[in-house]
Amino acid sequence: SLMELGFLWHIGHGGDPCPPNWRSSQFQMTIVHTDRIFSHEVSVCNCPGSDSSDWHLDLLRQRLFPASISKPKTAFTFDVLDHFLIDAPECKTSAMSFYQKLKRFTNN
Repeated sequence: SLMELGFLWHIGHGGDPCPPNWRSSQFQMTIVHTDRIFSHEVSVCNCPGSDSSDWHLDLLRQRLFPASISKPKTAFTFDVLDHFLIDAPECKTSAMSFYQKLKRFTNN
């Protein structure tokens, strides 16, 4: 995975890291995508002038929908949400069944 290769996903600053003088918060986040569920190391901006309590908005700018507003640890890509919006009415798939299907794609 990209995380195992050392890739760090910067949230804020348009995907660039924070300036060298400032520190960012780093943690693992679970990302749910159309073909798998994976963990990824993310870096969230804590620079002066940024509102670190509203970093869920930075996730939305990255096309990730946070599972919660305050300090989300899971996010869904817009692609998987679009996929579910089609799958649910057409195939009568519940959200739990859809998630279980993604889990099986990830690790059968």
